[in-house]
Amino acid sequence: MFRLTWLLVAVMLGPSYAATQTISVTPNEMRSTAFGALQDGQPARALALGEALLLRAADDPIALRIEGQAALEIRQSDVAVRHGRMLYQIADDNKVRFFAARLVALAHAQQKNYTRSQIWLRRARQVAPDAATAASIAQDYATLRQRNPLSFNFDFGVQPSSNINNGSSESTYERYGQPVLFLGQPIGLTPSAQSLSGYQFSADATVGYTVNENANSRTVVSVTGQMLRYALSNDAKAAAPTFDVGNLAYDRAVLGVRHDWRVGEARQPLTAVFKYGVSQINGEFYARDVEFDLSTQWLLNERTRVRSCVRLGQVTYAGTGNTSESWALDLGWNRALGDGDAVIVRGSVGRTLSDDAVRLNSDRQDFGITYNFGRVADVFDVSLGLGRQWRSFEPSATAPDGRTDLRTDVTLTVGLPLIEFYGFSPIAKLEAYQTNSNVSRFQSDGLSVDVSIRSNF
Repeated sequence: MFRLTWLLVAVMLGPSYAATQTISVTPNEMRSTAFGALQDGQPARALALGEALLLRAADDPIALRIEGQAALEIRQSDVAVRHGRMLYQIADDNKVRFFAARLVALAHAQQKNYTRSQIWLRRARQVAPDAATAASIAQDYATLRQRNPLSFNFDFGVQPSSNINNGSSESTYERYGQPVLFLGQPIGLTPSAQSLSGYQFSADATVGYTVNENANSRTVVSVTGQMLRYALSNDAKAAAPTFDVGNLAYDRAVLGVRHDWRVGEARQPLTAVFKYGVSQINGEFYARDVEFDLSTQWLLNERTRVRSCVRLGQVTYAGTGNTSESWALDLGWNRALGDGDAVIVRGSVGRTLSDDAVRLNSDRQDFGITYNFGRVADVFDVSLGLGRQWRSFEPSATAPDGRTDLRTDVTLTVGLPLIEFYGFSPIAKLEAYQTNSNVSRFQSDGLSVDVSIRSNF
């Protein structure tokens, strides 16, 4: 039992009564009255009752819940955030923690602190009591993503590979299928030029900001950082003891501008992307590059979508100052089959023109098909892809009649959405490839497993 102040009595019974009477109630009676006030649409009254309860015990979880909910309803967002955060910290029950996290997320959304709200929605997702509630959190997150001018994308991965240096699968230099001899002996490829097994560690981060948006267009400026690091296996270290794996270390920073808009009476969607990037290898400046893409898509029906893209690029290499220019035309066809299944067909043609004898002129054609099996056994997200690439190079000193490469790759991707941490789940990609070339140095094959993390919403 404890005695209320005159102010509390005035809130409950009116100022005229408070001037002449004092009453005593239990904390449980106050909590019940406060919940009733919330249900009756009287959040201000519930807030006053909650404040009195917190004067008695600042860590009263029920009072914090009342205070947070009432403050949210009367748009006292700061108060809702403060009490929701404390409730989240002291709660040892996941249902209470879910309520608190979602409360703080909604309060931040009221203040248009969308990024903070998204963080708290991920905390709510982590302790969601059931699948339906978790799905509602994903919907809230998607709504905030559309409202938030600031966007983030992160990708981290580890990739064990049988060929991290893109080395040759052959041990001698061959031309037209025959060994090249010197003094009657085949010329051998150095260990560093042959395939070496090991691990690739990758990290990518992109921060974007919407600088302009209306009903017909949107412009986003972004900055991307990419990092690749490698480590040799023990067998590779023994096979190529002088190989410096640091020479494979790659870093790249990209400034991008993307503009989406709709044109004509049909409101045809168009997307233009400009990128300016700089890269380095083993800590030394390697190249700068620019790229321009223009793409569009057509919805043939409810299930079928066709996409096309034209890409133009130029790379200027450090040291020599030589440049290479390229163009490519991409086409894609996507057909949804129901039950989460889909088939994707893609094709591409392109050409690279270079004034560097090391980076030869070449033509390229790509074709690929991927089948997405959707959710398999209610546990896995599975897709299987097959791709082929034809590439031809003009004659050079190492290939007087030109060089032709044919690469075939098979990719199996398995997502594990039931293993989730704050809305992120692991995804594994198994890739096997083989490149057949008329120059043995470029004859290669490899097997790799890429384990990375992706967001489920």
